[in-house]
Amino acid sequence: MRRALSVVLFAALAACDNGLDVVPTNVSWMDWPSEVVAHAEFTVHLVVGWPCGGRAFQPGSRVDQSAVTYAPYFLIEDGAVCPLTAQAVALDVLGSMDTADVIPGLPADFPRIYEMRAASPVYAGLAGLDALPVRTFGEITVRTTLPPPSTPPPPRNAAGYVFAQRDTSGCMRITPTGLYGPRAAMALEKPPDTATYWWGFVRGYIQATAACGAFRTFHLVSRN
Repeated sequence: MRRALSVVLFAALAACDNGLDVVPTNVSWMDWPSEVVAHAEFTVHLVVGWPCGGRAFQPGSRVDQSAVTYAPYFLIEDGAVCPLTAQAVALDVLGSMDTADVIPGLPADFPRIYEMRAASPVYAGLAGLDALPVRTFGEITVRTTLPPPSTPPPPRNAAGYVFAQRDTSGCMRITPTGLYGPRAAMALEKPPDTATYWWGFVRGYIQATAACGAFRTFHLVSRN
């Protein structure tokens, strides 16, 4: 938690000189390569809460010896008020932003694992942009040499809040919170139960395999 707060506090000090407010936000979904080569850049897909009037988004990424941590935030004008609700911008999350961040590389003298972490609600139903608990989304393996080519391509690790729905044919699909459109849903492999609907935080990996009318398949590893 200290890592996320330090990033936001540093941004707040810089923004004060420019007449801006820092509005921290939470990561609701993240996916990233399951493995990378040491010092090679890679892209992390993020879905974050978007406050009313929020501008100048910053992912707030930080790399240390054990993890990549995200503490995302928006910069807005001092005292900005959401015109739709007449509330302070920091109190209103009206949508989500589908974005990405590039990590320039992770050091490794031998094959090793880093954690992927982010500021995110620690249980379903927790709200409030002023709360910045940091949770572990998953892991990324860092190699010292290129992995052998594979067909199909290697999966992407992923985690976050999802909505799950089973159709009349028995197929279960999940959709990450904040993503919309026909390509947002993924077929769910190994559903945890026979429920028709559920919502929660999941960890697993994405495969480029079409199933149940979806373009991709999500292999469930755990659900909170």
